[in-house]
Amino acid sequence: MDEVTTRVCCRCGEWKPETPIFFSFRKNRGTFNSFCKVCNAARSRKFRTENPEAALAIRQRYAEKHPEREKERHRAARAANPEHHREKVRKSYQEHSEKRRAARRAYRAAHLEEERARDRAWKYKYPERYARARIRRAQLGAEKRAEQYGVVIEAVDYFAVLDRDGMRCHICAQDITEGWLSFDHIIPLSKGGPHAFQNVAVAHYVCNRRKNTTVTV
Repeated sequence: MDEVTTRVCCRCGEWKPETPIFFSFRKNRGTFNSFCKVCNAARSRKFRTENPEAALAIRQRYAEKHPEREKERHRAARAANPEHHREKVRKSYQEHSEKRRAARRAYRAAHLEEERARDRAWKYKYPERYARARIRRAQLGAEKRAEQYGVVIEAVDYFAVLDRDGMRCHICAQDITEGWLSFDHIIPLSKGGPHAFQNVAVAHYVCNRRKNTTVTV
């Protein structure tokens, strides 16, 4: 049986096996560190807590020098803790929502054709999700316009409006084919109409544009 070589940690004073499991190996010197990995990790945590800016600068320099290692580390962390990663992303979006939207708009403006091609591919690959996304965008847009006109705003579920009216235009009374669905305010917001469930109806996109700001009863 091979004899296990041990050494004492200069920080905790405990004797531990001299292997990479317990001591970090110094590749440039061919020797082991004088601190065990447990003490070395504790020292690193203390340094990061007391010197956050310096620790961040060190991490950034390492990431620039070893980009592939950083990518692999991030992939491993996401795979090991997927829920923690999703929560971290959600928190980041909430804290920097405006900054992210501005960056997204700038990227889309600079890569317009590429983004349009990606949107078309996504539309044909996930038609149901695309339709739901269009309805959500229409709902958010109507709420913003209602705020601009200063009218009464209620929580309107456009999916509930669709269930109520079906795919039939309230203006021409004809069935609406896929891709031509829109939502119309019966009394336009510009005329003081409220953004309310009873004032929102399903309409053809073309009929909605033709109606514009006129009132239909």
